[in-house]
Amino acid sequence: MTGYTIASEAGVIIAQVSHHDITTTEAPRVNSTNPTNGGSPVSQLTAIRIDEDGTLTVCQLEATPEGSLLHAMYAALDVRTIETFELPGHIDVIFDEEGKLTGAQPNDRGTVTALMLGGRFLPGDYIAGPALFLGYTDDGEHVGLTEDQMRRILTASID
Repeated sequence: MTGYTIASEAGVIIAQVSHHDITTTEAPRVNSTNPTNGGSPVSQLTAIRIDEDGTLTVCQLEATPEGSLLHAMYAALDVRTIETFELPGHIDVIFDEEGKLTGAQPNDRGTVTALMLGGRFLPGDYIAGPALFLGYTDDGEHVGLTEDQMRRILTASID
C-alpha cells in the first residue's frame, strides 16, 4: 500500500503522497475580513480537488455570508453549473453538471475516489472534469474538510 501523511503545522497543511501528484496551499484562516466586500466575515474552507489527469490539490475556497461559496466552487472547477453528490462521512463531491455534455474528460481518479468513499453510480457512469471534495454539516451546509476527512479522501484516492 502506498503511504501518505497529512498534518497541520504552523498554519500550513502538509501532505505527502507517494507515487501521486499532490500540491498544497495554506491552511484556513477562519473569520478574517475582506475589505473588498465591505469588511464582511470571510471563511476559507479546505477542499480537495482532483483533476482529470489525476492531480490532487489541497485548496482553499473563500466563503462570505453573501453566498460567494457557490461562486468559489464555480471558479475552483471552472464551470457554469455544479452537481453535488453526497458521500458517507459528511463528504460531498462536487463536479460539473454538464461535464459529459461539454466534452470534459473522464476523471478516473475522482470517480474511483468517490466510489471508494461509498458513492454509488449507475453502471458505466463517471465524473467528467475536475472533482471537488468538501465537508458538510448535518444541516447540509458546506464546511471545510477535517483532517480525518482529508485522510479518508487521500487513502481512497491511492488504494
